Amino acid sequence: MIVKAGTIAAARVGYLPSRVQVSRLSVSPRPPPATLRRHAGAWTPLAAPVFRGLWIASLGSNIGTWLQNVAAGWEMTNLTSSPLMVALVQVAITAPSFLLAIAAGALADIADRRAILIGTQIAGALIAGLLALATALGALSASGLLLLTFLLGAQWALTIPAWGATVADIVPRAQLASAVALGSISFNLSRSIGPALGGLILSISHPSVAFALNALSFVGVLVVLLRWRRERPVPRLPPEGFAAAIRAGLRYTLEEPALRALLARCAVFSAPAAAVFSLLPVVAKDSTYSSANGYAFLLTSIGIGAVATALALPRLRSRYTHDQLIAVSAVLFAVALAAPALTRQFIWMLVAMPLAGAAWLTTLSSLQSAVQHVAPSWVRARGLAIYFMTLNGAIAAGGALWGTIASSASVPAALAVAAAALIAAAPWFARGRIGMAEAGDSGETGEAPAPHFADDVPNDAGPVMVTIEYQVRPDARDEFIAEMRELGRLRRRDGAFAWECSFDIRNRSLAVEAFQVESWLEHLRQHERQGAQFHRLQERVRALCERPPRARHFVSINAGPLQLDPHPRVADE
Repeated sequence: MIVKAGTIAAARVGYLPSRVQVSRLSVSPRPPPATLRRHAGAWTPLAAPVFRGLWIASLGSNIGTWLQNVAAGWEMTNLTSSPLMVALVQVAITAPSFLLAIAAGALADIADRRAILIGTQIAGALIAGLLALATALGALSASGLLLLTFLLGAQWALTIPAWGATVADIVPRAQLASAVALGSISFNLSRSIGPALGGLILSISHPSVAFALNALSFVGVLVVLLRWRRERPVPRLPPEGFAAAIRAGLRYTLEEPALRALLARCAVFSAPAAAVFSLLPVVAKDSTYSSANGYAFLLTSIGIGAVATALALPRLRSRYTHDQLIAVSAVLFAVALAAPALTRQFIWMLVAMPLAGAAWLTTLSSLQSAVQHVAPSWVRARGLAIYFMTLNGAIAAGGALWGTIASSASVPAALAVAAAALIAAAPWFARGRIGMAEAGDSGETGEAPAPHFADDVPNDAGPVMVTIEYQVRPDARDEFIAEMRELGRLRRRDGAFAWECSFDIRNRSLAVEAFQVESWLEHLRQHERQGAQFHRLQERVRALCERPPRARHFVSINAGPLQLDPHPRVADE
């Protein structure tokens, strides 16, 4: 399934990831139209001209994507009878997201995102155009279709982190839920329109026409991006190096349990759900309505279910927790998988597919919204990239697994196993606490003042060791230890590669915290990364002490000699 910029929300959830700082944008604020105000803020993001332009362009882009999806899936069934090869179309699209996601996220955090997006739109149009030309000339083979599909997947993998972080520069953070709903509606409207239009094109024309229209659909998003004159904020510090940015993103993921929990739920849900997306062309061809239109109608019914759910989701979320909704979604998706596993009657498949659309949208919109709340601005694109890597890695692995089972046993057997996996996971989903993830650091950084007393320290000097002395109240020792363990996790998450806290054996109330970072510049970045969660914890630690903590900064002897300061000072870290 091919996704591109404008296909907001990777892997078919589709929405504009949005959390932003309006001050970064060169767009004059203006009050939303009265029609928007009457909807209690649900449509407010459309008042921002750039968001509105991208939203409209993404709708056309998404329709082109579904034309491509229908044509590619159906063309593969004409080129080969192997269910595994059909399933590998889905794998070819999602595998690049798994392989390139972290690098793409790091690039989006340190480079000009607008330039990245312009480049990826041009590349996508060229690749889709080449696919249309090869098909029109009769030169397309099954392996060639997989190769070009893989290249489109790579284009998408480079696009999505930059796209998510860019939209976060357009819509105020308070409008996140509304932007998510709008993006979901855009994507799933296209899911309702595109497959039906694709089926019509295949019935009266050639697949190359659908591929060519998809190539043209990149143009709308490209025009909006070219017209957008984004004012890039002037950073206070030099940008991270590419390798350092990748390490920081991985370190954040390893040290943030809320993000890890979200990634686990994403993988456990999307791997079984991939059975629908990877095997649907085969299911349609083996049904009692075995035509391209039948396949298109099944895709359309998935979109209808998703659109209806997107409109009802705000009310559902006001009544039920995210975890309850995801658990129910797992059961509904299992029912949707069971229908084609039990019968070849097309009408029952058509009735069941909206359940898959509703469950898919509910689950992945909830998970991605939570990821955006968890990931702070400095690692936003990398957080989204790792989420998409998990999502598409699970889809790719699931697609390969279900294709293999379908080839060695049967398609109904593969669908039945996938349905059983979702039913088994539903109780675990219900016990989760996604709401707690959204209430964590709220994705914002406090930009604490950095040490200002050492302007002569070179940025690359390091490693740097910071020690902080705490005079702990005797009655607060156990509470202090518990709080310091959490503080150590946050230090490591935000850049420290080593951390320890120890008590003096002579003065049992004196504790020393020590942590190391790669360089002085990396320590300055630590101060910019400290969010509200960190500052709240820091205040609790200070309240357990008899006097304010005292911090000292040390640079490795390998960094070279530093000038002696005739007036040394002690910093408050």
